[in-house]
Amino acid sequence: MKSKLHKSSACPECGGEIEFEAGSIGSYDEQPQDPYIACTKCDWSPDMDEVDWEYAYSHKPTPEQQSRIDALYIEIEKAYELATHQKMLPTLEDLFAGTPEGDFDWEGEPEDVGNAYDCEDRDCPQRWHINVEYVHMGRENGKRWFVVYHDSVSGCGDYQPIAGFDERCEGDEATDAVLADLWWHCEGRLLNHFKGWAQYNLHCAQTGEDPLNDWWHRSFTCDDAIKSAERNLEYLQPKPKPAL
Repeated sequence: MKSKLHKSSACPECGGEIEFEAGSIGSYDEQPQDPYIACTKCDWSPDMDEVDWEYAYSHKPTPEQQSRIDALYIEIEKAYELATHQKMLPTLEDLFAGTPEGDFDWEGEPEDVGNAYDCEDRDCPQRWHINVEYVHMGRENGKRWFVVYHDSVSGCGDYQPIAGFDERCEGDEATDAVLADLWWHCEGRLLNHFKGWAQYNLHCAQTGEDPLNDWWHRSFTCDDAIKSAERNLEYLQPKPKPAL
């Protein structure tokens, strides 16, 4: 049986050193990059299935990496707590800004990525999941609706209304409590997106596991996952205001 390649393997064509580049899953504003494996001497390159990714990349954190992982968990929680503490609740004008003046009916598309979360169920073999939401909003004869639909496990398609209001139904109005709840499914959901994926990155960094199959070809190192968590953390932190 032909053995698979790993970091200490020599090029089967010329015996030269093989260069491994892990690639990247990308980030909010960066395109993903495929992994790159090639001989530094003759440019020979293997098929991806010829590489032993489990052996090629060690996922056990060093003491320094583990220290950074532990610190990032704390930084993420602090940044998220600060961001949610500073929230400004939406108004009806905010929710319907940019919509037509008359009747309309807009039903959004489910999110492409969704939010990662740990169900924390010890009996769950996967623990990590993705949930997805979309918004259905409109106006009819002066009555407005803004309803958030939630698919608890991405791909199941069991979308159910989870928040919002529908003035076409008697007594269903946009009260302060309803608007406060909607914040968590608008701006708050974006914050949860970055928090959840940052924590998932740290799970990958610490365990080498990828239960959501988020990393291409499993070609990530502990440092790759830590850097991805740091990028997500940046989006949770407030941006400095430009000097006047």
